[in-house]
Amino acid sequence: MAGADEAGGTDRPAADRQPYGAPSPSMVAAPTNGTATAAGTVGIIALVLSLIPVINLISWPLSIAAIVLGAIGVPRASRLGGMGRRMAIAGLVLGMLASGIAILYIALYYNFQASCTVNGSPC
Repeated sequence: MAGADEAGGTDRPAADRQPYGAPSPSMVAAPTNGTATAAGTVGIIALVLSLIPVINLISWPLSIAAIVLGAIGVPRASRLGGMGRRMAIAGLVLGMLASGIAILYIALYYNFQASCTVNGSPC
């Protein structure tokens, strides 16, 4: 058997081996900016939903959530050394864009409805 000595152990010296039951050395996870990630994800979803005419009403709360999460994520990114700053800004911008598109669709809808009632023609 390759890599094993006669006693059934490994070829590593005894100093490198961990005793049985000893905890393995763990790696410390790098800090992440979950708020920035959430802002970007919610911003993308809000933008996509705002482009669909009837479903764009659902994008209102999502776009507001993306704006709030992005506004929280940008200062948090500066505390974390810039981690997630671009994603937080993207979520902020996409949330604003989704809000603008939803407002535009609603304004066009009400303008269309108003023109139908003024002219008396079927729409």
